[in-house]
Amino acid sequence: TKPKLALLAGVVISGISIFTSCDKKDTATSPPPPPKVEVTLPAQPLPRTIDFESIIENAKSKVFPALVLVKPVLEEYERGERKQIQVLGSGVIITPDGYAVTNNHMVEKATRIKCVLYDRRMVSAKLIGRDKDTDLALIKIELTKPEEKLPLAEFGDSDKLEGGHFVMALGAPWGYERSISLGIIGNPRRFLSGYSEYSLWIQTDASINPGNSGGPLINTEGKIIGINTLGHFFGGDMAF
Repeated sequence: TKPKLALLAGVVISGISIFTSCDKKDTATSPPPPPKVEVTLPAQPLPRTIDFESIIENAKSKVFPALVLVKPVLEEYERGERKQIQVLGSGVIITPDGYAVTNNHMVEKATRIKCVLYDRRMVSAKLIGRDKDTDLALIKIELTKPEEKLPLAEFGDSDKLEGGHFVMALGAPWGYERSISLGIIGNPRRFLSGYSEYSLWIQTDASINPGNSGGPLINTEGKIIGINTLGHFFGGDMAF
């Protein structure tokens, strides 16, 4: 019986030995833990905010004092009878001694021209020159005090205009003087067949109505980049 007990004990011990070796961790072949890597992300820039109301107010304040209501008296003949008709338009002063720009179609048949200044004064003006193709005219406001200096608006560079630029149309639509409308440039160089054979026009969706004619189209810097001339009243706002 002793040899059998010895064999049994050997099996049990061997089993225990196998079980124990399987339970141990082989630290010699285990891979080291991966190193810790700290990543610092760049700070996200804050979204840029634009105070558009201040931009409009600043641009408007530079031009509004130079804006004038133009009131030409036109002379026409109908059925052999001479008639005088007063029309309303706009203009903008460009020199301190009273030269102003308006539309040719506003003054080409005028027998006399009156202008209302920023301070509500009614003054006379005379036609200096005009161009039918560009529909531009230059008038001179006649001041009672030659030494008086009038507020003026500056010209910008219309060659730098691109589609999508913001613009403002100033004038007196339907006789409501000192009005402003906001829009964008649709096309800065539009050819209009039948209106002008040699000039390109600035297309905008800023509202331009009768009475706006001759008023300035300005950029967000408050500089003149065009003169309001033509409005279309079908298919949405489109003006030139």
